Formats: sequence, structure tokens, C-alpha cells
Amino acid sequence: MLFVLGWFEKKNSEDKKQAPRSKFNAIYPKQDPYYGFFEDREKQMQTVGDAAAERYPDMTYDCALPQGWVDQCCDKGLDPRGHFVWLYDNFSGRPAPITKEGDRIVSLLALDP
Repeated sequence: MLFVLGWFEKKNSEDKKQAPRSKFNAIYPKQDPYYGFFEDREKQMQTVGDAAAERYPDMTYDCALPQGWVDQCCDKGLDPRGHFVWLYDNFSGRPAPITKEGDRIVSLLALDP
């Protein structure tokens, strides 16, 4: 008796696993993960140094950010890595955004008391 119940449960679970999903694929086709990548490849694959040289020409900057400042931003839910350089326009320097996301982070940090 137990053998028959075990076989029946196994048969039902195999039927559920092999349920056709083709009707959903016809309605919602799988998106191309590379859509738009090859058209803007050079802009998307820009290094931090290249983006900083383009945005702040003839200025001294460092791609390494102070860990204390990065930790404070991460505690607030903002990740500045890859979006900022440390710009030395005065003695101690300041964080300078190099991407649109960096501009958004600066605006959010300015609103934070």
C-alpha cells in the first residue's frame, strides 16, 4: 500500500515539473540582456580615470576615495564607489562626482542634515 502511494506522489510531482510554459514565453518574450550595450559600449565601458579626465581636465584628482567617507555614504544607503574621485582643488580635497549617479548622490548628501 505504501509503495503505491509513493509511486503516485512521485508521478504527480513529475507531471508538475513538466508542465508546459510555452504559452507564457509567447506572451512575455525573454528580453535581450545586451539591448543597447553594443551601441553605447565605449561610454559604458569608460574607466574612472577616463571619466574624471573628461569631466575635470587639467585638475589633480585621485581615484582612491577615503575609506571613512565611503563608509559614511554606505551607512546612508549610497554607494559612491565608481561614481566619485577625490578632487584636489584645495589643500584637503573633496569628493567630486564623475557620473550621473554621482550627481544624484551629491544631491542626496546635500539634503542630509
